[in-house]
Amino acid sequence: MKRTYLGLVHKDAGSDYGVSFPDLSGCVTAGATLEEAREMAAEECCVWGQSRANTRVACLHGPPPYAITRAEHSVHGGTAMMTRLGSAARRRPTSPPSAPTAVTAIPMHTLSTLVRKTARRLEAAGVGDARIEADLIWTTALGVDRAALYAAFSEAPHPDAERRADSLCERRLNREPLAYLMGEREFYGIPIAVGPGVLVPRTETESVVEQTLRLVEGVAAPALADVGCGSGAIAVALAVARPDAVVYALDVAPRALELTARNAAAQGVSDRVRVIESDLLAALPCEVNAVAANLPYVASAEIPLLEPEVSRFEPREALDGGEDGLDLVRRLLAEAGERLRPGGALALEIDPRQSAAAQSAARGCFPAARVRVKRDLAGRDRVLVVRT
Repeated sequence: MKRTYLGLVHKDAGSDYGVSFPDLSGCVTAGATLEEAREMAAEECCVWGQSRANTRVACLHGPPPYAITRAEHSVHGGTAMMTRLGSAARRRPTSPPSAPTAVTAIPMHTLSTLVRKTARRLEAAGVGDARIEADLIWTTALGVDRAALYAAFSEAPHPDAERRADSLCERRLNREPLAYLMGEREFYGIPIAVGPGVLVPRTETESVVEQTLRLVEGVAAPALADVGCGSGAIAVALAVARPDAVVYALDVAPRALELTARNAAAQGVSDRVRVIESDLLAALPCEVNAVAANLPYVASAEIPLLEPEVSRFEPREALDGGEDGLDLVRRLLAEAGERLRPGGALALEIDPRQSAAAQSAARGCFPAARVRVKRDLAGRDRVLVVRT
């Protein structure tokens, strides 16, 4: 008869899983091997901040599903009695418990088990951070945050939620960006709505926001421009950080303008984020104190070499910067001189490998300006800063 191993989480009484018996608590999942069951139990302990050593693995004969119905605790650890669901027949460990304590049976298709299944599928497909992404897929399917997800790990989800999670998982296995699945991405501490047709905001772009804010420190009621605004992440973050600023969000793509307006409304800054269809600075209605931009800066030949999430799903027009990646950066530098107020500045995101070429282009357009490149949080050259 087939042997099945069941991992048990060893915790304090009053477990978050709703199983109340001393020290031995929580049916994690059935494993085909002893190591699989032990590893699953150990991972579950880690999720709840427990030591990996605090696990027990019981051996059962026969196919799953099983649920814990009785357990006992002793000085040397716990043993458990399992009952196959839907059957009165009991499968006992080699050393049966001498003083069982009745507990509530746990559903076998729990969120804990299903989240692990999703994580294993993602990991097998080569998706990085598979466990974290599995959590986020399920929070999206259920419409809850991660704390609520973990609190419900011992419960069985509604079939509709399970179907939504399966659909999201299939899309992720096809390498669609997780942010598109979730419909948003956190940027500078702000939830930004995203979707197909716009670039997914990256952490390194937060450095553009930081540098732009520094450029206008001490400037009252600054006028700012976010050129190639995409989802509006930079524009909205600037408006939130500087309640006295007006930010002009410029882009040629209707989808980008739509999402920027939506994100500005969600953060209550629609009155100060002016969304304008514009090719770079062509339609900017006034001079500004600073220009911020995350323009396309990937060399055309490198786009097919990017991760499939980027090369297959994110809009090429938001990526392609021409032969060396700096076509649009050079255009913007050439236009900016006439659109900056006296003492104005620019903060433009670049590839670290473009640092020397970008600085040379900036000095050609602004010979008297102070030109330098600032690093991102990872220590890489990231933001071209020009102070006129």
